[in-house]
Amino acid sequence: MKEQLGRRIHPSLEYSSFVDLYKDNYRYVYSIAVGCVKDPTLAEDVTSEVFLAVHKNLRNFKGESRFKTWIYRVTKNTALMKLKKERRHVRGRTGYLPGAVYDKVKPAQLFYLQDRERQELLENGLSEVNGTNRRALELRLLGYNIDEIKTILEIDSVGAVKTRVHRGKRQLAYFVQQNYC
Repeated sequence: MKEQLGRRIHPSLEYSSFVDLYKDNYRYVYSIAVGCVKDPTLAEDVTSEVFLAVHKNLRNFKGESRFKTWIYRVTKNTALMKLKKERRHVRGRTGYLPGAVYDKVKPAQLFYLQDRERQELLENGLSEVNGTNRRALELRLLGYNIDEIKTILEIDSVGAVKTRVHRGKRQLAYFVQQNYC
């Protein structure tokens, strides 16, 4: 199916139609989306949005990197944006606190908090965490592993990502101690 009649949809790609591109990459995009959002239905939405974005921006693909790398970044960014939108719309969902907070604050002190209050505590605390530390911690809380966070935030080393997550946890723990204990 590839390279039919010698016509391509992009000079650096082997696909002769967007349908071929879609068929060859659907499973790849969907599996990345499921890994990010942890929900098959939401992953379907992300996959659709990715292919719409790819179709719209295909002419911007420069071919400097592999197509799979480009579509991976589009998928990760789309999934992240989808999670942010979902989080904005779903208030009061069961919240949780990262392990570092429990290390410094006794769980009994937080026991009285209801789920909505814990979610509010987490959101307020995260708003107090500085820039890159906050983004790294938010991604970690959303279930991303250190390598994925490194790629998304375009940080050079795994150690730097771990440091930012740790600093974010420490800032969040300090906020909880000062305001809720």
